[in-house]
Amino acid sequence: MQRGRIGRLALVAAASLLAGCAADSPMLEQLMVVPGYYDTLSCPELVAKLRSSTERVRELILLMEKSGEDSAGAIVNVVAYNTEYAKARSTQKHAEEAAVRKRCDLNAEPGKPATGPETAKSLR
Repeated sequence: MQRGRIGRLALVAAASLLAGCAADSPMLEQLMVVPGYYDTLSCPELVAKLRSSTERVRELILLMEKSGEDSAGAIVNVVAYNTEYAKARSTQKHAEEAAVRKRCDLNAEPGKPATGPETAKSLR
């Protein structure tokens, strides 16, 4: 009886450690998102990607916190949310980096086009 309890506790601890490592793993990030893809997007597309991925990260954090309240929450997080969270974080990171490189206006309103150096030149 005691042995089964210790085994379950060890499994939960291992899953928690792996979940924390996998979400921030550069190797996993490279498998999920092609970084150069974001350089091909226009500023409005980058801002839209950044906003949608940021919103998804927020949603997943809330879901993981809610499921973490349960005794098996760490396992649920690993199985259900960790991969999607890692992908959303990677998308968020690469979209933001590309937008900064292109000098896009990250605070542009959704209805207005975000500007960058390439759109400013075309307006002249």
